[in-house]
Amino acid sequence: MANILLVEDDVELSGTLTMVLASKNHQVTTALTGTEGLEQMRFGDFDAIILDGMLPDMDGTAICRTYRQDGGKAPVLMLTGRVDASSVRDGMEAGASAYLKKPFGVRELLSSLDSLLSKSTVGG
Repeated sequence: MANILLVEDDVELSGTLTMVLASKNHQVTTALTGTEGLEQMRFGDFDAIILDGMLPDMDGTAICRTYRQDGGKAPVLMLTGRVDASSVRDGMEAGASAYLKKPFGVRELLSSLDSLLSKSTVGG
């Protein structure tokens, strides 16, 4: 079981992902805006963060960069439709651990998350 922060502004997708993650015995905290997500990141203790790349109030890359600058260590899985080389490079430089292109399948998400969690457990 892992403690996951899900930052996703699409209420339906957020609800679906929360149910899927909870069915795998993960504890899920949700945030619907970048501001709310950053607040959770500052005060929560998460094993992984699933972060939408484009939120209405903030860009996911900027959120990730702020999280890392504040000392955040949890792996960050970015969910985005922007997977051109420049966007991915910017996100990785900001501290993203991996990218998942929207639309994605549940198995793909769980596989990416499991991979990040196992790497952070082994490495940290």
